[in-house]
Amino acid sequence: MKKILQQVLIAHAKGEEEFAEKLGKPIREAGYEVAHRGTVMVGESFVEEASKALSSGSPVVLCGTIKALGTKWARQIVNAARNNYRVRIFCVQMDEEADVETVAFDECIAQYWQDPTKAQHDLITALKKYYPLQVPSDYVKGGNDAEQRYRELVLESCDIIDLANLPEFDRHIATQKLLLRQLYVALRVQVEIVSNAEVEEVELAAIEKRRIAMQRRRAGWSSEEKDEREDRGKRVPVGERLAKAKRLVVLGDPGAGKTTMIRWITTAYLLRLEKDPDWKDLPDVSTLPDEDWLPIIIRCRDLKNVSPIRSLDDILHYILRKDEMSEPECTALRGILIQKLKQGTALLLIDGLDEITDSLLRAEFCQQIEKICDAYKQAPIIVTSRIVGYREMKYRIGRQFEHVTVAELIKKDKDDFAHRWCDITELPERKKKAETELIQDIHSAERIERLTGNPMLLTTMALVKRKVGKLPTRRHKLYAQAVDVLLNWRSEVDKPIDDDEALPQLEYIAYAMCHRGVQQLRKDEVIELFEKFREEYPNLHEVKKHTPKEFLSLLEHRTGILVEAGVIPHNGRDIPVFEFRHLTFQEYLAGLALVQGHFPNRDRSLNLADYVAPLAAQINEVQSDHPVVFRSQQEVVVTENWREALRLCVASCNDDDVDDVLQAILKPIETEDAQITARPRAVLAALCLADEPNASEQMAMEILQEFVRNVGERDGNTPFSGTSVDTAAIELAESQWAEILCSILLQEFQRREAKVRGGCGGLLGMITTASMSNELETFHKCYLEQASRLKLSQEESIKAALIIEKILWKRIILFPVDQIFFDNMPEIIDTLLEMLTGSPPTSHAAAGVLRLFNVNFHPRIKRWQPSIKEKEQLISFISNLTSDTQALALICRILGNEREKQAVEPLIAKLNDADSNVRQAVASALEEIKDAQALKPLIAKLNDSDSDVRQAVASALGGIKNGRAVEPLIAKLNDADSDVQQAVASALGRIKNGRAVEPLIAKLNDSDSGVRQAVASALGEIKDARAVEPLIAKLNDANSDVRQTVARALGAIKNGRAIEPLIAKLNDSNNFVRQAVAGALGRIKNTRAVQPLIAKLNDADSDVQRAVASALGEIKDARAVEPLIAKLNHVDSDVQQAVAGALGKINDPRVLEPLIAKLNNADSEVQQAVEAALVQLGDTQTIQKLLNRLSSENQNTRVITLRALSWICQDKIDRELLSRDVDAFNPFLDPQEEINEERVNYAAAQLDISIEEVRMRYQKLAQQFGLRLNFTTDAS
Repeated sequence: MKKILQQVLIAHAKGEEEFAEKLGKPIREAGYEVAHRGTVMVGESFVEEASKALSSGSPVVLCGTIKALGTKWARQIVNAARNNYRVRIFCVQMDEEADVETVAFDECIAQYWQDPTKAQHDLITALKKYYPLQVPSDYVKGGNDAEQRYRELVLESCDIIDLANLPEFDRHIATQKLLLRQLYVALRVQVEIVSNAEVEEVELAAIEKRRIAMQRRRAGWSSEEKDEREDRGKRVPVGERLAKAKRLVVLGDPGAGKTTMIRWITTAYLLRLEKDPDWKDLPDVSTLPDEDWLPIIIRCRDLKNVSPIRSLDDILHYILRKDEMSEPECTALRGILIQKLKQGTALLLIDGLDEITDSLLRAEFCQQIEKICDAYKQAPIIVTSRIVGYREMKYRIGRQFEHVTVAELIKKDKDDFAHRWCDITELPERKKKAETELIQDIHSAERIERLTGNPMLLTTMALVKRKVGKLPTRRHKLYAQAVDVLLNWRSEVDKPIDDDEALPQLEYIAYAMCHRGVQQLRKDEVIELFEKFREEYPNLHEVKKHTPKEFLSLLEHRTGILVEAGVIPHNGRDIPVFEFRHLTFQEYLAGLALVQGHFPNRDRSLNLADYVAPLAAQINEVQSDHPVVFRSQQEVVVTENWREALRLCVASCNDDDVDDVLQAILKPIETEDAQITARPRAVLAALCLADEPNASEQMAMEILQEFVRNVGERDGNTPFSGTSVDTAAIELAESQWAEILCSILLQEFQRREAKVRGGCGGLLGMITTASMSNELETFHKCYLEQASRLKLSQEESIKAALIIEKILWKRIILFPVDQIFFDNMPEIIDTLLEMLTGSPPTSHAAAGVLRLFNVNFHPRIKRWQPSIKEKEQLISFISNLTSDTQALALICRILGNEREKQAVEPLIAKLNDADSNVRQAVASALEEIKDAQALKPLIAKLNDSDSDVRQAVASALGGIKNGRAVEPLIAKLNDADSDVQQAVASALGRIKNGRAVEPLIAKLNDSDSGVRQAVASALGEIKDARAVEPLIAKLNDANSDVRQTVARALGAIKNGRAIEPLIAKLNDSNNFVRQAVAGALGRIKNTRAVQPLIAKLNDADSDVQRAVASALGEIKDARAVEPLIAKLNHVDSDVQQAVAGALGKINDPRVLEPLIAKLNNADSEVQQAVEAALVQLGDTQTIQKLLNRLSSENQNTRVITLRALSWICQDKIDRELLSRDVDAFNPFLDPQEEINEERVNYAAAQLDISIEEVRMRYQKLAQQFGLRLNFTTDAS
């Protein structure tokens, strides 16, 4: 160590030299040189006079007196000092009233006026910390200036967004300086290998497996399993891991944002060191470790020609010289950087390890990194690499490093990017609209959603969006740019791959993969295809630049378009398999292959339409993504491997080919069965049309008409898409053809027979409301507009009714508790009832709306309940032989919902209607009315020819619960339809007649798992002990859903014989079964289950833990108290709630204090559960503590507490009065808000009691809970 001379500048107000000397003496005694007493006087010339001292980097001590801080010179000195990063300002508060908060200082020393000795000591300590008088022997004078220049150069290079590799077609953006600090979206990482683990091949293989699984989900190759969803939830800030592990290897795919992350970290710490006020506004900066680190960046691409790599000193010298720092600066700065690394005050950032392309050089550098770790044990280090490059390294970084992978962007991240992007690239008047449009486009299509999980491709989309305007209809342009970006990726590191070499070969293998219906090819298959391409296209000379093997290696390493996705055994060896990084790329390139003519075995005598026609004929059956009623239905669609590819082919082809190609897709060829292929072809043609290619109006009209002709009974049944036709209609809704399609659908609705017209009407409503924003105000405005059109022409009224029906469905789903739609109901009802007497299509449309007005979706909504006169109109309608059958079915359901006895006979008469929909609706209505007159006619219909009717009849008999139905139902347990068997079993369970037990037991071994499940549930309902042993035997059923139901049934029967078998199933492999078993043991309440349940409090699944806690609460055994208390602070709030509820039921004095300690839990639902538990304990002191919380300053606390205390009320009406919606459910009232006349009248109307009774009850509740009343007690 060696001594250095350090000057300290003491600044003071004129005439206050005495204060300066009080501070100067101890500073001088500590070894510093002090400047004040006229050498530097504070006044108007202060900045000029002090410039020499400040420029040398001397610290400034400010005498903080009232006089000094009351003038502008304090701010002048701060601003002057800010110009030199080495200057720190220390303020000493000399006067009690001196306001030191008005100016931003580096450090405020303890108050001198209060304790002079302590203030002097703290000042000297701070000076020695930041301005030591002894420095290491290798200290180099001039290093500070070199460091400042280094900071400026690095900040300038890191704080700029580089769009060099992205599409260049926007002059406005190309010439704009985009700052990283404005645009950066916080990336997240997932921990793969902890820092104390060896980096073995098995660990890297596991990373690779998880990466491939994530890629396949993102690419659309596979669905997301529960474990994968949980893994995705473990996304953490990189700064959080850096703080804990100190050393990280960050792995990611090309464009994942690794380099941007490094630049963000660098920018953040440089701004922090500069005390730049922008630092705190940087995105996600709060997640970084709270350190004053100097970032040192080593870009590995700069080292690829450096060999040998000897030492860190050599590396630093090389990169500093490359950054155009002078030789003297490099010499000075290297010493500073090495010193800071030793002290742990520099952050070493090594970016792009895989960019050292020479494998020996890369291994050599990895060894050097480990030597650096050993030499500079305090230094934090981050190393980044592409996963593929890291996987292939023979030498890897060892156990001192935690390995993390960059997580894909989620919806919130993408929306944040859209906001930032539009904020800096759009004109002020367009920002909000542009942001909304960009966010909509990002989430508009599943394929675009998947593609934009990568920051590079998300930015590409934002650029393409600015150019083409409309996505996803022009998404082929986005895909083209994305492929181009990947081909040119890292052009500053490697020579880009020529489009003329890459695209034809990529198109060729993409087509081959779609043709084979595969998503992966073995390495030898890929190489074989590349070789075959060269044979078939000898005139394409550019593709001969590299051998097939070399070209495949280039594709993977430089672009990431085609990636290795694991290995498979083949001919006794493990062979790598390859797939496109995104399904989108395979589909786009296959479509492009058709347009360009680059595909295997091409017949050059055929045109594009000739190629496409047979591809559109490739079909398969898929499960319809539809409401539960259609869950088991299958539909035929064009096979997945060609559907999107053909759409992109049409979008990309020449204008002259568009009509011919669309015709080829639409029209079945002679060799196929048009009865089967007409619908899938029409759907695909409609989807192609939705992309808005340059098709003629004549061709578009032909497609739309054929599309509507293929609309079926199952289409258009929900407000959201379900069938393939629904999906196509929703896409067409956003296109230029929407209005024409609606017109055709309306005509078809009026033309068709009753049973087959509903789909057209549903689609019309779906299309019209598709683009409606999900805001209540928008819904209501549209609703009122359509209501006003109900009295117009027949066609207008039908269309309005169909649209209103869809609006109501959406309202029910999105706003189930809003009354606003029903404010003008009487007038609309009259119009709709009048429409019932119109034409069949008119009555059908009207009946659909009437049905929705009548359904009771929420107790708060005042639904339409027909008056006596209106009921007579409805009964008259169903009795009329000429009434439209679909309208009739809907009206039957209204009468059933009203439990209208006068409708029983007319309904029974309709049980033999020719239309199965009517018979089904009648059976459901009779189930609701529950009149014994219907029993015999319903039993007769158990043999109806339609299985859906038989299901409805069985359900109706179960609802009526008459013993005379038992034998007929037992006879139908062997119905030919398994869904009917399930309905029959459920009905027998509802009737609860012992005669059904043996027949049901016999069905426990049915081959259909759904039947076994329904039978087990029914036996649980009947609760007959004869079923116990047969049910126990089914605890080992092969189907987990059956095992769940069996467990619940045994819990319902509550027979002790089931205890041991149920305990054994606490270890079932299925977590849902374990939950059901725990619940069953809780219902049986046998103490033999206590210890096994306690052991399962540590089950791997939190839902099982929750079920176990609840079960222990039901059993109420004191042995569970301590284990449950230990779970009160579980990480899962749902478990905490269950534990609190269980402790409340056990009622043990030990639970009181732990529960009270949880009263201030941050999670309101946990707090609510704890308060309810405390109320259950019934302890007077505890109740009083809860009552005290009713006067809390926090409204949420007051509301939750009142809900808990409401359980004290013996009368349910009192609990209802305390709830906001007068239903005894959340939300509850705030005890500090006034109960006024309006509230009294509302409660009286909702509860159907007198106003006087409501007032009286509220007066008692006010005494109990301190409610604030503001109504008159005078009955008048």
